Amino acid sequence: MKTSLSDLMKRPCLVVGDTGTSKTATMMDFLRSLSPDTYSQLHVNFSALTSSMSMQRNLELVVEKKTRDVYGPPAGKKLVLFIDDLNLPQVDMYGTQQPIAFLKLLFEKDGLYGRDKNLSWKNIQETVGHHSSSSHP
Repeated sequence: MKTSLSDLMKRPCLVVGDTGTSKTATMMDFLRSLSPDTYSQLHVNFSALTSSMSMQRNLELVVEKKTRDVYGPPAGKKLVLFIDDLNLPQVDMYGTQQPIAFLKLLFEKDGLYGRDKNLSWKNIQETVGHHSSSSHP
């Protein structure tokens, strides 16, 4: 299975299944097989209370400033994100799951808006893997 999982580094992956079907264990086993010299990893466990702010803070802890508006993992590394229980954040009054909307922006635009009053754009580079696990909706 690890051979086929190595292809996951080339595109986002969502593993879906019933509770207790080893989705997280399988992904964690794969992520442990990655070289720490090459990959920096961020694992986030979503819950009903996860906010876009907490997701952004977690991400900002593992990236460093490269230039004025460019951020990324430490030099020579690529960032792999693993989001567990992607389906759990609460739906807000607008029908949005804010942490998922944040991830959508990050993955589609390769960046995020700072939470400062200027809402400055931050380009996030060298993120190669976006992996998630979820129960059936």
